[in-house]
Order: sequence, then structure tokens, then C-alpha cells
Amino acid sequence: MDDSAQRKRILDAALDKLNRYGIRRVTMDDLARELRISKKTLYVHFPHKEALVRACVERLAAEVIPELQKALQARIPVREKLGWMSQTLSVMRRSVSTELLSDLQREYPQLWDEIAKKRRAVLVGFEKFFVDAAKSGELRPEIHPQVALRVLMAIIENVMVPDVFAAGEFSHAQAAETIATLLENGMLQQPTRRRSPTKRK
Repeated sequence: MDDSAQRKRILDAALDKLNRYGIRRVTMDDLARELRISKKTLYVHFPHKEALVRACVERLAAEVIPELQKALQARIPVREKLGWMSQTLSVMRRSVSTELLSDLQREYPQLWDEIAKKRRAVLVGFEKFFVDAAKSGELRPEIHPQVALRVLMAIIENVMVPDVFAAGEFSHAQAAETIATLLENGMLQQPTRRRSPTKRK
């Protein structure tokens, strides 16, 4: 097995274990034993646990962030953009457990801060989303694009965080679905239905 295939195999197994058990309860020994490889082989790819966790996080970010950015920049109706982004985020919801996020924030605060910066960079891209929606008439006329952006950022920063999910009042998926519904039904114009032509007698 070549190095890239071996690295992918390690990351696949690590992500699965980290999601099921959290960061604190998974050791490098556990991972090497499950993969039936020596710790020496594991350390060739990842010299310590933080390097492994960072690689897992970077892999998830590489799967989601570029896709979100493509959706935000696409020249398509904003409702289609929203659907594209919701579909992309559903991948993240399936790939990241609340326990993993909580442990990440506690055990590796520097890495968590890096993730928060990347998340804010994506959110800033929503300014174009709201401006485009206003120009196309898809944003409700009483909604100001910059205010909408700040409201969205405040919601994300105060809801989509591990401490909130740890309270157990709602899941990550329920929070994401609620935010998407608020965006679509609270800020965007409802699509007009065409009346069916009346038959002449």
C-alpha cells in the first residue's frame, strides 16, 4: 500500500472513531490496533495526536468550504444557492458529532480558533448572497442585506457551537434546518404562483 493510500486509510478510521467516541477517548494505540499497523507506521504519517486531529479537521473543511464558496459565487437564483449550501452542510452534519466538536473546543482551542476564522470567512461571503437576492428581487424589500448578514453571523456564532449542543435541547441537524428555514421563509420573497388561465365558456 502506498503512502497516500495508507494515510487515507488512517484518516478514514480516525474520523470514524473520533465521531463515535470523541477525541479524549481515542488514543493512537487504539487506532494502530484497529488498523493492525505498528505505532511506528502511524507516527510516520502523524507524529502526534494533534497532527492527526488537525488532518481530520482539514479534510472535512476541504470537503465542505470550497463547495460552500462555489455555491455562494454561482450565478443562479438564491433559492438554488440555499439548497446547494444546505445539501453541502448536510454532509458535515453526518460527518461531525457533537462530542467531537466539544472535545475539539476543549482539547485543542488553537485549532478551534482556526476553524472559527474559516467559518467567519465563509459567512462574510453571505454578503454577496444577500446583495444578489436584493438585486434580483428575491430578498424581502424591508430586509437590509448588511443587517441580514449580521443577524445570520450572530445566529451562527451563538447557536452552532458545541456548548449549545451539549445542553441537549436540540441537535446540530435541527439547528441547521431551522436556520435554513428562517433564511428561506423569513428573509426571501415567497415565489409567486402562476394562476391557471380561466376557461372561457
